[in-house]
Amino acid sequence: AECGKPPTYAPCVSFYESNKAFRQCCIDLGISNCKSACTYDISMHKKDGLFGNSTCTYDNLPKLIFCASNGYDNRPCCKDLKVKSSKPKCIDFCHFRRIKENGLTLAHEECLSDIPKILRCHRAGLKKDDLF
Repeated sequence: AECGKPPTYAPCVSFYESNKAFRQCCIDLGISNCKSACTYDISMHKKDGLFGNSTCTYDNLPKLIFCASNGYDNRPCCKDLKVKSSKPKCIDFCHFRRIKENGLTLAHEECLSDIPKILRCHRAGLKKDDLF
């Protein structure tokens, strides 16, 4: 199967390279307080929640999602992987514009269980040419 495409959504970019780009984007966008959350490492998010052990806050989330996705809309992948689209709309995490438009509520805490799928989709969406 082709990388970044259904059914597997295998990543096109190595773990090391994608994490490096994610972190660099967070620094470039001025959210270095979120640095520990700027990772595709699921185990870290499992242990420390969405923001890792950082001082990152919900108002940083649109930028965080932008960096994770490099601005791509990864909702098709999230739909395929069955990310919740009912309330709360966890699928909003699959496109930074949705988070910007719809805002966030504490209900989104329920989306933590979908974070592995969401990050997988964002990483699958990265293309080699995206790495700066």
